[in-house]
Amino acid sequence: MIEYTVTASPTHTTTYQLFSMRINLNENGCCAVESERINVFDLPQIDGPTSVNSGATVMLSLVDGSKYPVSTTYVWKLGNNIVQQSALNTYQFTAGPSTVGTYTVKVTLPSNCNESAELKIKLNSARLNDSANNAFLGNFYLYPNPAINAVALSFSGNEWNQSSEAFLQLCDPNGVIIFTEMVTASTDRNTILHFLQTLYLAYIMYEL
Repeated sequence: MIEYTVTASPTHTTTYQLFSMRINLNENGCCAVESERINVFDLPQIDGPTSVNSGATVMLSLVDGSKYPVSTTYVWKLGNNIVQQSALNTYQFTAGPSTVGTYTVKVTLPSNCNESAELKIKLNSARLNDSANNAFLGNFYLYPNPAINAVALSFSGNEWNQSSEAFLQLCDPNGVIIFTEMVTASTDRNTILHFLQTLYLAYIMYEL
């Protein structure tokens, strides 16, 4: 018996037919036909935003994720850390300074074939500058945006003096100051709001 190995690299789903023939001196040749279907999937792609507001609920999913077999597994990672490992082809999180970055998902089919996809997500923020010295101090985040009845304030940046005080100031569309509160850069702060539904401008005043 002679065995043959055939290697193929299909770029789309294909059905292959394998023919074998046996010839004996006193018999007619016998021919057997077998078929093998090879399913080929496109490389995975993550469907999700590339920039988000802090506090927003973010859902990541795979483009055409329903095409994968039920027993496919998915490993979601943020940077080098696994955040979810399951049979779910979606991952949901709340956006914040510690939950954005480069997300990857490793898709492993029942045949143990696997490929990965990557998506970089950045957090929308506002910059705080020292106008006198033309220096960048750091970023601050107000979330969620839009807000219902409360907002959270978060600071980041190496130049913050964590013991200094800052003031959060809100103005209406006409520039009228309607709210001022003292906060510190060392901790996050939640502020309860009871204002009319409209657009407000937020300012941070920082004492050096």
